[in-house]
Amino acid sequence: MPARENDVLSEAERLSDVLKDAKEKMSPPEFLLLLIEVNLRVEEITKIDYASVCVPSCGCSYK
Repeated sequence: MPARENDVLSEAERLSDVLKDAKEKMSPPEFLLLLIEVNLRVEEITKIDYASVCVPSCGCSYK
């Protein structure tokens, strides 16, 4: 059964909160490695290259 759009958005918001908290607690190199791992997992699940759609203004420091 495909995930409903609002379920996907809810999970994305939850992930955003977790990453924001991790960014405050981790060193920049540690956070970057975590972000890369998360992006790879998101890409594996969704088949979307998350890093290619991430914009510099998002504040994640990925790009």
